[in-house]
Amino acid sequence: MKMFLKVAQFILVFSISLNLSAAELVRFQECEEKSELACQIHAVRINPCPESSSDLPCKIKRGRSASIEFDYSTDFRATELDSRVYWNNEGVDLPLIGVDTNGCNIVSCPIEAHVNNTYTWTLNVSKKFPIRTFDIKMKVKNEDENFCCFLTKIRLTK
Repeated sequence: MKMFLKVAQFILVFSISLNLSAAELVRFQECEEKSELACQIHAVRINPCPESSSDLPCKIKRGRSASIEFDYSTDFRATELDSRVYWNNEGVDLPLIGVDTNGCNIVSCPIEAHVNNTYTWTLNVSKKFPIRTFDIKMKVKNEDENFCCFLTKIRLTK
């Protein structure tokens, strides 16, 4: 029985570390617009994204999904968290339909100031989306309109 528990623990730890290493750090930029209180984006990861090692936009096949997550900390609290994802097309934000806008369904609320958090969501790519490179804009804000915001690129493929 002890041997079984040790094997089960090893498999669990190995699976978690394999899953964590699968997400690739990607290039991002913070949004030009800023809120009154600051937010720091520490890292953005996309899985799958083998292209990140070549500093290229992540290729995501239409009809598939990708996990997108970012690490952040804020100078503000949030008891409510509104989350939005946009295709940013030449400065115009086009909302991505089907994204849960209640951020508290994704991270534990309340969000405390000066605490590191990770926000993870799944981008489901419709087969109807055009094949091209997109600027993705992610924005989460609290009830006082303070927010975190960043942009990254993805490339949709067949």
